[in-house]
Amino acid sequence: MATILLNESDSRRRQWLRARLQRQGHVVWPAHHLNDIIATLHDVAIDVMILDLDLHNLDELIAFAGRWRGVKILLQSSAPAPAHDFRSWMADQFVHKSYNSEDVVRAVAQLLQKNPAPLGLSAEGDAGRACLQLMAA
Repeated sequence: MATILLNESDSRRRQWLRARLQRQGHVVWPAHHLNDIIATLHDVAIDVMILDLDLHNLDELIAFAGRWRGVKILLQSSAPAPAHDFRSWMADQFVHKSYNSEDVVRAVAQLLQKNPAPLGLSAEGDAGRACLQLMAA
């Protein structure tokens, strides 16, 4: 069981993903807006963060990257080429949005099976987060 912060711009998809992840035993905190994400990160110990790259003002979330250490990040987007989006560098895994939301559920399971990243910059997501923190400074 994991504690998951779920950010999804489409309310129907967010409800479906939340219900599906909860049926698997996860505790899911929905976060529609940037303020919800920041408040949840402040108040709750999150294991996995599912972020929607289509979220407006997601760039502002980079300022809080220090709070993400140890949190596995799954990014999702409907954009065709997210690798060109510098925000995708902070992800441990990426899922392209489609009508098949099972991809997100499978990706969460894969992330949770991976060994936790050691502190430091050895994991791809941590390296990307460090790079983004330097860019934001």
